[in-house]
Amino acid sequence: MAAEDTIREKTLETQRDILDIEWMMFTAVHGGNGRVFSEADRRSFAIMRLSMFSTWEKFTLDSYLNDLRVAADSSRNLFVEKYYHMIEKTDPESYLKARAFLPILDPTSCELIEAIVKIYAEWEEEVTKDYPVIARVALPMDNLIEGEDTSYAHYLSCELRTYSKKTLTMLYSSLVAFPDRNRYYESLDNLMKAHGFASLAEAEEFFTQK
Repeated sequence: MAAEDTIREKTLETQRDILDIEWMMFTAVHGGNGRVFSEADRRSFAIMRLSMFSTWEKFTLDSYLNDLRVAADSSRNLFVEKYYHMIEKTDPESYLKARAFLPILDPTSCELIEAIVKIYAEWEEEVTKDYPVIARVALPMDNLIEGEDTSYAHYLSCELRTYSKKTLTMLYSSLVAFPDRNRYYESLDNLMKAHGFASLAEAEEFFTQK
């Protein structure tokens, strides 16, 4: 097996390991009301998450996988933490109650999050100019809390707050190392192709006509 194929296979293995732990955490949050998840639910979840992870470098994936494993070993659910961050402004009372178990972010992590969100916001603005309909219908929809702020910047910021400083550092470093790559575009392109479209342009035309 060529070295490139070996790297690709190891990357896919890391992505699968990430999805296994994330799915466990996700279903623990949303299965609390007795909901039974199907293979179709897991497939949709995997498509949505892989649309982002496929734009990451292997070292960032490895670091995030370690975050998930450390969290699981400590009985932390990163999806629970993300959703509490999402209601910080809209339900401050519930958020304050959760603060006791939410890790405190150091100043460097906060700066990294702000910088990453800024980069993605600029990329999102570029994509929205060319694909306004897709940008509107393709928000990150891993069962966001109904009624909460569903803007991409808000969602991304809340997710990043669950990452370790090491993962944040690696993600930021990879983004600035390849400034010509629009990772937001790549994520949407991956998502639309996973749903059977040949390109973002084809998906844009389809949803425009609906």
